[in-house]
Amino acid sequence: MLYSTCSILKCENEDRVNAFLNRHKNAKLLPFKMSIMDKASGIYQRIPGINNADGFFYSRIIKL
Repeated sequence: MLYSTCSILKCENEDRVNAFLNRHKNAKLLPFKMSIMDKASGIYQRIPGINNADGFFYSRIIKL
């Protein structure tokens, strides 16, 4: 599952993903690697203004 928002608010992004993972013990973050990231992660957030882009957030979740 891909969870994506155009928000940069922690309460709409990381907090919501963590709450979902706490409720669904058979789910976990699925890391992905992108050329713009230093390391693989299941969460990515872009802050507005970088490369003239808007802010957004997404995470990859897999059900075990």
